[in-house]
Amino acid sequence: MNKKILIRKLAAGLLLLFFSCSIIFHTIIISGAVPFSIVWGGKLETWEQMILFESISILLNSIFLIVISLDSKYIKLPIPQWVVRITLWIMVAVFSLNTLGNLFSINSTETTLFTPVTLVIALCCLALVLIPSKEKV
Repeated sequence: MNKKILIRKLAAGLLLLFFSCSIIFHTIIISGAVPFSIVWGGKLETWEQMILFESISILLNSIFLIVISLDSKYIKLPIPQWVVRITLWIMVAVFSLNTLGNLFSINSTETTLFTPVTLVIALCCLALVLIPSKEKV
């Protein structure tokens, strides 16, 4: 198998795993089993804020799962490939900025645990946009 295709498959697989785990994690936070003080830079103050932010996070992670699945041809929807590619570039930017935000979080758990995760996500998204899919190799 072509080395570039293997890197793409690994990147897509890691992203699907991370986003699936993230949805589960944010659902656990909403359930109250994990304190919401460890997310969002430790800046959420009320239960209502947490519900709003965690719901948005679950929605975004679901969209990210769909984008990666579309790019990897695991699912087919009537969405143009250029929309998928632009969304991947946006994801590179968002997760790069999120990595910087995690570095400056007031919560040490967020800094030590989520900084490497968001960095890997940003790099995997970058791999998907820079390495052509198998149709283009």
